Amino acid sequence: MLFSPVISHEMARTLFVTAGASAILIGGTFELILHGLRAHAPADMRPSAMVFLSSCAGSLLNSVTTSVFALSAVHSIYRSGAPLSATTAAPLGLVISTGITCGYFLADCVQMIRYHSENKREMGTNGMRLMWGHHVLSLLAWPYAVLTHRCAVFVAYFLFTELTNVGQSLFHFCNKGKRGGATALLAVGGMWLLSFAAIRILTIPWFGALYWRIFFSEVSRFAQGTRLPN
Repeated sequence: MLFSPVISHEMARTLFVTAGASAILIGGTFELILHGLRAHAPADMRPSAMVFLSSCAGSLLNSVTTSVFALSAVHSIYRSGAPLSATTAAPLGLVISTGITCGYFLADCVQMIRYHSENKREMGTNGMRLMWGHHVLSLLAWPYAVLTHRCAVFVAYFLFTELTNVGQSLFHFCNKGKRGGATALLAVGGMWLLSFAAIRILTIPWFGALYWRIFFSEVSRFAQGTRLPN
């Protein structure tokens, strides 16, 4: 048999407990920020903008925490010296990082249901569809990939790129929250642009080459495993 996944119960427990704790913490942060904005926000701030900014606070909390463990995971993978492949083992840092971000996705899905009209006004119908697709597919694929050590290296990369969402969230705080003025908006926007270019754009050739190398390796491996005897 080419692939018989063996899932560690300890790893699964760590991931799901972390996801649950993350969902509660980030969901609570969202409600706390939203309550504060409703009480103290400028009179001209739309209710939908309050919901959007509260969502950005949850995104910021996720990005800051998950990036630490994602960086630890990437470091562990490279320090191991093993070649990157479809079966590269997921280190503990990646399990925790996946749990944190999956918890954030769950909390964000809940708030998108509860505040559907507000989110739709800020993101539009297509934006809502994009977010639902992104969250649901990640919730289905990432835990499976990490717990079975199948393509976990790609999950590590995706979680590493969450670091750019720090600048994105801060930019939205300055822009929609009307905080800091033009100088802060320009500084934070520049930081976001540079981090996005360095982490998400410049790494595309490396990621693409790795993806196709692993893809063709797995196709070749599958073909050899299913070849009929002479």
